[in-house]
Amino acid sequence: MLRLERPDGFRRIVTTMSHAPLPDFGPLPAEPLTIEQAMERMDAVAVFTDMMDAVMALGPAGRRMMDGMHLLTSGSLTENEFTVLMPLIMQAWFALVPPGSAPDLRYGAMTVAFRVELERIENSRLGVDGETGDYFRDSRQPAILKVLVGGVIHIAEVEPEETRPRLDSFAIYVAALKTLVNELDFAVRR
Repeated sequence: MLRLERPDGFRRIVTTMSHAPLPDFGPLPAEPLTIEQAMERMDAVAVFTDMMDAVMALGPAGRRMMDGMHLLTSGSLTENEFTVLMPLIMQAWFALVPPGSAPDLRYGAMTVAFRVELERIENSRLGVDGETGDYFRDSRQPAILKVLVGGVIHIAEVEPEETRPRLDSFAIYVAALKTLVNELDFAVRR
């Protein structure tokens, strides 16, 4: 943080980006990432000490993606529930998108995919009838999706009760994250 003082005695504080450079993992391998590779890539967000630094590091394309995810889930998630989802969305971005890249996401296709995934979860009652493995396996990046869903579960366990997401929002989180992971993987490979 930089403190500036003007001649008239008025002080203002200018926040500077205070994070280490993001690791550049290079292009995605031909095969989906392993759990170890996914966790290493997703730990990249640890360079940020401030949420706003992470948001700014997304760049214009990443911020458009964040807005798109907000629109995608609006009406399904409360503002607080979306705020809980934001760090997971950023983890997916930084894990799959090389620094400085600006993949062109197909928001119309994402809307359709989100509805399909949400319906699929609701129809199969994810985890109840043994379909969980297939649900993750048919993701373009199953390991990334598993780590993200683990993050959702962790958040649900540690959040104070008054800010904890509703139980019925879990399916929305999973469908939104799978939609995003699949689209990011597709977009960076084009």
